Amino acid sequence: MAADAAGVDARFRRAMRAAPALAFPGIEAPQRLAFERAWWTSIVATALGVPDADPRLPPCVDPLFLRSAQADAWSVFDDVVPALQALRAHGLRLAVVSNFDGRLPGLLANRSPPGFEPARPRRRFRATGTGAKGCIRRLRNGRGEPEKLDTQMGNCDP
Repeated sequence: MAADAAGVDARFRRAMRAAPALAFPGIEAPQRLAFERAWWTSIVATALGVPDADPRLPPCVDPLFLRSAQADAWSVFDDVVPALQALRAHGLRLAVVSNFDGRLPGLLANRSPPGFEPARPRRRFRATGTGAKGCIRRLRNGRGEPEKLDTQMGNCDP
């Protein structure tokens, strides 16, 4: 597929802003990957300016989907590690809360900056409100009252 980079970038950004949440409640892990792939296919189709059912998409989307799951496809900005170190120096515990798909744990395991390797989570949590704001309210303390960042994780539903 031929496309101009600036146009693809602009359409990609618009598609990401307009996309529904990358969340599939009630879908078990074995089926979730297919839903995530379909979600990404729609984003790529929009970025390329073609319909989701365009027969040229699978040869384009499949390698992109696989490549985006590889740690070396990503980079950490230079200011991230100093910022994380400063937060940790102030006694804050750090966690990743993301709307990325189910491939994120593998990416974090293989791409985390030195000294910030992911630990196995003690508890899993889920959003309990409407969208991300609902999750943040729940993460705070279950009643929507702000708490310190370092105590948020323990207040989520398992």
